[in-house]
Amino acid sequence: MSPPLPTIAVAVPCLDEEAALPGLASSIRALDPPPEAILIVDDGSRDGTAGAARGAGLRVLSHPRNRGLAAARNTAWRAADTDVVAYLDADVRPPPDWIGRIRAGLADPDVAGLGGWNREGPPRSAADRFRARHWPQWGGPTATGAAPWLVGACAAYRRSALEAVSGFDERFRSHGEDVEIGLRLNARGFRLAYDPDLTVSHARHDGPGSLARMCYLHCLWGGRASRLHGSPVLPLALGVLRKGARAPAGLLLRHLDPAAAAVASLGCASGLVGYAVAALARFPPPDDGVS
Repeated sequence: MSPPLPTIAVAVPCLDEEAALPGLASSIRALDPPPEAILIVDDGSRDGTAGAARGAGLRVLSHPRNRGLAAARNTAWRAADTDVVAYLDADVRPPPDWIGRIRAGLADPDVAGLGGWNREGPPRSAADRFRARHWPQWGGPTATGAAPWLVGACAAYRRSALEAVSGFDERFRSHGEDVEIGLRLNARGFRLAYDPDLTVSHARHDGPGSLARMCYLHCLWGGRASRLHGSPVLPLALGVLRKGARAPAGLLLRHLDPAAAAVASLGCASGLVGYAVAALARFPPPDDGVS
């Protein structure tokens, strides 16, 4: 007899996401089958995030002050009473079959987590075009049952696995918490799966400044997570260095897009700085309770 399909709570950490919530709520209401629960974690927002979520009929868990992304993820899974917690970011839109795909992917009880592709939506700027072509948030074109980590904007974990490793490391306040917990779950013998057909649409839009900040923080905190688990940062930095040579050339020569080529150089340079800081700067000790 097949094991019962897991129950699922959708969880969305939010910080100042009032404007994004109507679109997010609409896409969540369109999920078919629906999740057993929907949890919005308001991480100390200064705008009307909590009110917008409640106005859309969503359950809100509030932090009185900003505690960071990892802490918001922990609040969600600790409040959930389902088998699985499926995380979305406020600026993504899941397709209607998203829950069904997660249930199918986690039908194997030996799989502790399933992740997919945070696929970029239609671009509005040169920075968006660079991100879509050269800074993908995915694990590649091929599905695997041995993923090292899962993209946080489209990732579902068994609650029992999160509990076994004491949840997310709350030093990771804005980026890299998905990398760190993936590496920690793997180290503890849990298996993560990746399916590129499990997608969400990313509604983020950047200019040069916000893109540079994003690339810096992705690499800084991803590098810190890797270093924390004994992996050198240098190979990661070399990958961005190669991207910094290839991406501008491809955008300029193949796509005839000089604006995106210029932004590509800026983004890759910012990422290299992030990896350099991750490799050289001291990282604070873990918070209590993180294994």
